[in-house]
Amino acid sequence: MDASNSGLALIAGFEACCLLAFMDGSNPAIGFSHHGKDIVAGKTIWTVEQSVQKMIDDCHVCAVVLERAITATLTQKQWNAIISLAYNVGPGTIRDSHFVRTLNSLTGLETVA
Repeated sequence: MDASNSGLALIAGFEACCLLAFMDGSNPAIGFSHHGKDIVAGKTIWTVEQSVQKMIDDCHVCAVVLERAITATLTQKQWNAIISLAYNVGPGTIRDSHFVRTLNSLTGLETVA
């Protein structure tokens, strides 16, 4: 399940949209904190539309990775929250986490949302 529009808005609300690439720690980033080998700090320039599309693409990658790892039934709001977390720390980090193992062992998550 992909992030909904409100999930994407949640992520965009936490991330600044930088149209000129910058250094995010030791890695160059652009848009809504997209990282990639083709990004050069101070040189790569994107439009707002490119930034939004890449955030959507990155969230989709997170969703695909998480769908393979999470067996629990989640609401859209719960998926949005987990995709937001994966967007920030990396989908592989969440996939392999104690958090996902615990989540998969729980039932009745609808009452948590």
